[in-house]
Amino acid sequence: MEEELKHIDLIDKHLSGTLKGSEAIAFQELLKNDPAFKQEITLYKHIYERIEIEGRANLKKRINTYYEAYLNEKQFKKKGLYRKLILISSMAAVIVFGIFVFNKSEFMHPETIPDQTKPMVVDSDTKDSIIDGTVGKRSVEEEAIAYEEIKDSVSSIEKIEYNTTELAIGGAQKLPAELIRTVDFPIQLQYTFDGKEIILFGNPSIASLQIQLLKDHLANYFLKYQNQYFDIDKTIQMKPLKPTGKKYSSSIPTDEEIIVKLKSIDEISSVSKDLEVYLIGDAGADRTYFFEEKEGLKHLIIHGKVAVHETKIYCIKETGKSTYFLRIGKTLYSLDPNVLKPTPLTETYILSNKMTQLFRDERQLLPKQVYEIK
Repeated sequence: MEEELKHIDLIDKHLSGTLKGSEAIAFQELLKNDPAFKQEITLYKHIYERIEIEGRANLKKRINTYYEAYLNEKQFKKKGLYRKLILISSMAAVIVFGIFVFNKSEFMHPETIPDQTKPMVVDSDTKDSIIDGTVGKRSVEEEAIAYEEIKDSVSSIEKIEYNTTELAIGGAQKLPAELIRTVDFPIQLQYTFDGKEIILFGNPSIASLQIQLLKDHLANYFLKYQNQYFDIDKTIQMKPLKPTGKKYSSSIPTDEEIIVKLKSIDEISSVSKDLEVYLIGDAGADRTYFFEEKEGLKHLIIHGKVAVHETKIYCIKETGKSTYFLRIGKTLYSLDPNVLKPTPLTETYILSNKMTQLFRDERQLLPKQVYEIK
């Protein structure tokens, strides 16, 4: 009996639009797992609708009766008398309707569920006809979709259970997977070339003086970098630079110039599948981080005020070793994967070494003059 009363209370709040919070979640769970609960919802929905319809019908009937009496006796009585009568009758009807609405609202929003021992009579409709009479109405399944939104609003920030006190403070927000990048190191340089512009991927720290562009009498292009020569074919798809194994001793400058652009690490990296990152926003706290293993997957937890759209995590993989970096806006932080307790973030100078220089922004070099091979 107590369980039935709980059901009635949930259905009543659902129909009156006052269902929220934990009750909304409980309602949703019953809706998913209890087929009989769906029938109860439909039954009570139509009962409430019938109460409202009949109340309005009774009011209309009363007003019509008063008005007909007024018309029938208008010719026998003084106009002033019946004007008062119809006015008084209309006021009485309004009062009756007000009492009905008040009682209905009390019924629709009960603080406690009354003990209704007497059966409710609903004209000639049977339970089956009430349940089946859903033409033109939202189905229970459609109501369920609406309450999925309520459930989401109750906990809009994903809560993650960890074995640490840190995560019990505030909500942990999962960093989107596309913001967690990985790349193998050292990176093989790749390129695209449309005949006028070369784009190099894999090392945004290349200096203009480190490269030279050449072409032979057949208009084949070559790139000289670190004392090696690489073939440059026209391609819109990224291709790895492959050394020719040749050396060219003499060349003469031409009037031709080619633009060289260097792309950032984002263009050469891919989405990581080995790491999940969670942000715990707290404007008053210092930024800290720590790693932990959970269900065979490495997790990184960052505590402190951090904007998601400005945050990226990078895993640089060398043979048998992974190095992690956090970038927030223009600032780079080095992360130690062995840190298992909250530790302050340490800023890293972007020009410290070859690995940190991978995080330089994309840039364009001065136009490079092309040399013809003799």
